[in-house]
This record gives sequence, structure tokens and C-alpha cells, in this order.
Amino acid sequence: MIRVLIADDHALLTDSLKIVLESFSGFEVAGVAHDGIQACEICREIKPDVVLMDIKMPVLDGIDAIARIKALCPGIKVIILTSLEENDHILRAFMNGADAYLLKDTPPDRLKVLIQCVHWGHSIISGEIKGLLESADRRKKAENKRDKVLDMLKEEDIEIIRCISEGKNNSDIAEIFGYANGTVKNKITRLLEITGTGNRAQLVMFALKHNLI
Repeated sequence: MIRVLIADDHALLTDSLKIVLESFSGFEVAGVAHDGIQACEICREIKPDVVLMDIKMPVLDGIDAIARIKALCPGIKVIILTSLEENDHILRAFMNGADAYLLKDTPPDRLKVLIQCVHWGHSIISGEIKGLLESADRRKKAENKRDKVLDMLKEEDIEIIRCISEGKNNSDIAEIFGYANGTVKNKITRLLEITGTGNRAQLVMFALKHNLI
């Protein structure tokens, strides 16, 4: 038996879905919610197998409700209900842990199969959304890598880069900081390695890009 919670603020739709789902063998409508908070509370209380979650709802929207439900009950599967294929909303929902999405005009037979597949552990994502998720994941990893690099840079490192941007050579920088020329050379080599840049010009461009100078 697949126990389903319907979360949508339109009573006509929830009533229609309830009739359709209860016509399927092996399905039970375990509850109905009309806003995101109510959906979270019902999930905590009765732990349905699958939630059909509308995106736009009062009090708490479906996207934020997904994150809460997954934090409360990671085993609950969540399928996004949407009337439009709005990639931005769908992407955010998947990033919050959604397992699939369907349009509200999905034929009953397809609805049944989709819920069964998600209940069995399959994630249903279109190629376009999958591409957007992978792009977002790469961007997040790049941002994390950048943050680690920036954390490694000391105030002195930034001042040295600033000197380079002003056209100062190693001897000039050595005189400013009271270092030997070889020490300055080693410090700049280290900065190139940390930032992944190949020369002084690229090092300056890196600093400008990240508002260090």
C-alpha cells in the first residue's frame, strides 16, 4: 500500500486527486494539506510514503516545505505538483530534496506509474533539469574552492598582489616589506600556486575578479 499526502491550496484539485488516487489498487490517500506548514505537520504525524507537493501555497510554499519534510523525515518521497514548467522553481525544489515533478494535467495512468517509481526509490528528473542541477553543483563546488583559496590569503599576500598590480618588481616589493629578493620570489610563487594562476598578470586578474584589490 502506497500512502500519499496531497498538499495543494486548491480544494477542487485536492478533491479530484483524492478520487483518482483512491481508484488505484494499492494506493491510499493518507491526508490532505492546504499549506506548507500543514504538510510538514502531517508528515511528522503520519509519515506518508509519498507527498504530492504544490509549489505555490500560502504560509509556507512547497519548495521550503520540501526542505523541512526531508529534514524531519528523510525517507518520505516528494513529488512536485506544478501547473507550469518553471525551471527556476523546479530546480530549487530538487535542490531542496524533491524526488520528481509532474504537471497538474498529467494523465492518471502516468500519475500512477510516476508515484510507484518514486516510491520504489527512483528519482524522475528531465534532461533539462538534470543539466541545470549539474551546472548548479559545479558552480557550488567552484565557489567552495574559491572560498578556500581566499581563506588561505593573508593580508600581506594581498598587499604583495597590490604591489604587483602597481607595476612593482621583486626588488621594489622586497624593499617595501624588508625581505630578500629570493623571499619575495618564493612568496609570489606560492601565491601563483594557491590561486591556480600562471603568471603575475593572471594573479592580478584573479585579485580584481574577487575584489581583493
